[in-house]
Amino acid sequence: MGVASRPGDIPFGIVSAHAGRVVTVSEESLSRGLVLCLERAKQVVEPAGAAGVAALLEHPRDFAPPLVALLSGGNIDPLLLAKLLRHGLSAAGRYLAFRCRLPDHPGSLAKLLVDLAGLGANVLEVGHERLAPRLHVDEVEVVLQVETRGHRALRRRHRGAARRGLSPDRELGPGLVAVLLKKRPDAREAARSIR
Repeated sequence: MGVASRPGDIPFGIVSAHAGRVVTVSEESLSRGLVLCLERAKQVVEPAGAAGVAALLEHPRDFAPPLVALLSGGNIDPLLLAKLLRHGLSAAGRYLAFRCRLPDHPGSLAKLLVDLAGLGANVLEVGHERLAPRLHVDEVEVVLQVETRGHRALRRRHRGAARRGLSPDRELGPGLVAVLLKKRPDAREAARSIR
């Protein structure tokens, strides 16, 4: 994504002489850092230029204020920027693409969409597949792309629905709710087989 795995000798010498320690960050944190720079600071930086912000996001307890995160480099291809934005929004729980199986009868898709709206998810795209060999005769696979306000907002809506006696876990299935709320690492796979 633009960060060399081994720094050059001159930069490494400078960092070794002056830095207390070096931390590594994931691609997910780099994407989230890039999105944060765009949204909050209105700065377009290349992924490596957002590494300081990514370190603060990934290791927040490792740093004591006051802090300064240096932003550098605006050398980023527009197509890569679009891909990184989608990745960063997904990492922040604000953009999600998933698939699930539903009974193939009238109203199943409408109910799913209403339930997603109840969780605060805005549906961007719907794909509807009936003829895949992996499906049973009485089921359909739905591929959805949704945007949300993030995991925290989804959790608040989920708790609010539970207080009102609604059960998104029962209505949508625990796998799909887990995907939306990021409750389980295997939740994406679980959502694929929801009926």
